[in-house]
Amino acid sequence: MDDETELGEAIAWLGQHAVGRGADLAIALHPDTGLGLACRTGRLAIHCQHPAALVGLIEDEIGPRWSWWDRTTADQFAEQKIAIARCWDVLTVHRLLHGGWRTSIAMAWAWIHDLSTESLPTMGQLDLLGTHGDEGDDPENPVRPDGHLRPEWLSGGWSASPDRLAT
Repeated sequence: MDDETELGEAIAWLGQHAVGRGADLAIALHPDTGLGLACRTGRLAIHCQHPAALVGLIEDEIGPRWSWWDRTTADQFAEQKIAIARCWDVLTVHRLLHGGWRTSIAMAWAWIHDLSTESLPTMGQLDLLGTHGDEGDDPENPVRPDGHLRPEWLSGGWSASPDRLAT
């Protein structure tokens, strides 16, 4: 697809979901995978070569209030000189509300969902005597049955496909 086709698809989808200027729009992007957009009523996955540039076009056309997990997203826009007018950076907001500097997406998610940060799942070598929690049977769902985010999603699995970006 070319930029105009991708932009047209995104703008049409945003219109169907009543996303306009200043409306909340979650975003995940990865240069090798594409762009995922999500709002209260749905999500859209777009496979594209230049997702940050597509976000810049959507910003110019609609100007939503973007939401992303951490500064790595903003860094991609800064590298390409794409100006974003309104945004929420989840980890920055978490630092302001919860206090402290050390945090992670897993910790912010747990705090937002009133889950214990003592029980955060981690990636690592399995042992025979340890308890590993209930991973559930759907690896395409980023949320485990216990409410925590899957560590394999946090360690890069979120960017494996455009559908995962949108999820």
